[in-house]
Amino acid sequence: MKRKSYWLSTATLIIFLIVLIMGNRHVDADAAAVNAGAADVHITKEKVEIGNDAMKRIIDVSDSSLGTTEVLNKRIDKKLIPQKGSEDFSIHLVSEENDVIKASDLTIKNVKEQACQSGKKSAIHF
Repeated sequence: MKRKSYWLSTATLIIFLIVLIMGNRHVDADAAAVNAGAADVHITKEKVEIGNDAMKRIIDVSDSSLGTTEVLNKRIDKKLIPQKGSEDFSIHLVSEENDVIKASDLTIKNVKEQACQSGKKSAIHF
């Protein structure tokens, strides 16, 4: 009986420590996002750059379609280039046909820079 109680207590302690450690990681990630600085947006006819002190994303809008050309992680100085055929997003409609609208199916009407609480944001209208 003592042995069973010992293993149950040990298992409970291990689970508690794992939850405590994982909880602290979540707090650190939130703190890192806050410390990344305000969002910044730069818009030209050819591209939209969105970023902060930690990340930057470059979106090509030159041919009236949307396509990420680069994502830069500034903290580790690593550039990610999406593969050909990658979609920035897709919208799955609930219907009998299970329709899907992809970013490449849409035509951009305009791109506007807007102020927001955390800096600036871009509004892309299709």
